[in-house]
Parts: sequence; structure tokens; C-alpha cells
Amino acid sequence: NITMMKRCKVALENSIVLSLEKRYPGLGVKDIINLVNLIRERSNLENHGLKKHEKYEASDISNEEIPFIDGEEETSQACTSFVRFDERDGKWRPILLTVGLMYKLQKVLDDPWYDVKDIFIQDKSTKMKLVDTFAWYWHYLFKIAWALVLYTKCDEDLIENLAETLNVDEKHILYSLMKDSEDIDNHSPDIMLIVHHERKEVVLTISGTKITPHPSAADIMLDLHAQSTYFHHGKAHEGMALACDTILQLLMGSLSDVLKKHPDYNLVILGYSLGAGVAQLVTLRLCDGPESERIPKTV
Repeated sequence: NITMMKRCKVALENSIVLSLEKRYPGLGVKDIINLVNLIRERSNLENHGLKKHEKYEASDISNEEIPFIDGEEETSQACTSFVRFDERDGKWRPILLTVGLMYKLQKVLDDPWYDVKDIFIQDKSTKMKLVDTFAWYWHYLFKIAWALVLYTKCDEDLIENLAETLNVDEKHILYSLMKDSEDIDNHSPDIMLIVHHERKEVVLTISGTKITPHPSAADIMLDLHAQSTYFHHGKAHEGMALACDTILQLLMGSLSDVLKKHPDYNLVILGYSLGAGVAQLVTLRLCDGPESERIPKTV
């Protein structure tokens, strides 16, 4: 019956938690699970139109025990960017909390280099500059992703969406590609090459595996071609290497021309998910491959 199933589920969950705590004693598994459950419960409340101040018996931990969730009005307002509910799609996004939990798990599982203080940047101003730079490009990637979601099978619409979302002139969008190829030999994830004159940057963005507004079969096949292949001076993921070759074939002309026209500009190569791996391979080739001969030395 249902009661017996619930008991079995609880027993199984407790067994898994005990096993994880025994293997990773410093991770705080119960706290993580409680936090995730609380976030899920709050999201469910919002989805059903309930107010945050309404009382409910949904979690073993109180609001006061969880930072950045409810609490005093001042704290809640100051931390809306840490735990945010988006009414447009009904999803709860505890971004920084999730990143923090991932970092803590990685710290436990990885090599002990995290404990060597000299590895990390000590200068505070340098750290803040890097954080600001990371934040700017992180939001840039999200804007690109949002423009792609609005894409409606028309190249003009894509250019218009990108220009409006990024607040740039359409003529500064040098190249954009969003397609689902029939084979992976000539396929790449969605790419955009955009000049930002106010920042003196040429930004190449390589998207991740496309899921919305509809999944890309070719992107998925790139992911699945995971065997190693010879690349540059070593080996790389075969699907990513193929995408790298395709991107360089498509863009080297435009990329070379704009950088020769603006030799004092920086070239920024961004990528997320599948695109992050491809971006690293593209960077290697542009820095140390045959394509580097077509890039001004000042870049």
C-alpha cells in the first residue's frame, strides 16, 4: 500500500544518506538535502499561489537556520539575487547556493590542491576584477541563450533578437549560426561573432547542447562522439574537435578581417556546456595552431 511504499522510500533515503555521510564525513549531506527540500517546497508553494508568510509544516529546519531565505524583510530584499523565484516560468533558481554546494562537493572529491593557499590569488583588487569580469560574461551568455530561445526559424529574427537582447547595433553582429545539420562532420553548436566597440572586444560565443526551443539531434550526436581523437599536439573529445574544425572554417575570414581592422581589440571566446569544451579547443588553435598566423600579434 501507499504507507508501506513511503516507509520503504524513507528507509532507502536514510540508508543512502548514512552511506554518503560515512564516505564523506565533512560534506554535510543532511544539511544539503534539507536545503534542497526546502527550496523545492518553497517553489511548490509559489506555484500554488501561497504567500511566503503562510505557516506550514513542510521541513525539519526553520527559516532562521537557512541564510538568504525569508528572514527579516531587509535580509530578504538584499538577497533576492541569491535565491530567486521567476514568475515567468515557475522555476526557483538558488544560483549561488547551488554553486556553493557544487564547490563544496568538488573540494571533497578532488585532489587536495584546494588546501594550498598559495595557489589562489591573494590580491583583493585582482580578485574583484576577475569576479566582475566573470559576472559580466556570465550574464552575456544568458542573454545569448535567451535570444536563441526567441529565435523563430528566420535569420533576420535571430539577428534582431541578438541586437535587442545585447543592446548592440545589428551591423556589429558579424556572424550568427543556428542550425541542426544532418551530419556532424560539418556541424557546430550555435555560434555568434559580435563586436563590442565600447569594450574594444570581439566576442565569439559557442553555445551548449541545444534543448530549447527544440532539441538539436546534431548537438547530441557531437556529445555522444566522446572517444578521443588526435587534435593539435595531443588528443581531444572527437565531437568537440569536429565542431572546432567547423567553426574555424566558418569564421576565420570574418575573425581575421575584424581583428586586422581593430588590432587593439581583445578577442574573447565564450562557451557553456558543450560549447565550453569547443571554446577551449578553438582557443588552442588560434593561439598555437596554423590559424594563429592570421591573427594580429597585438591581439
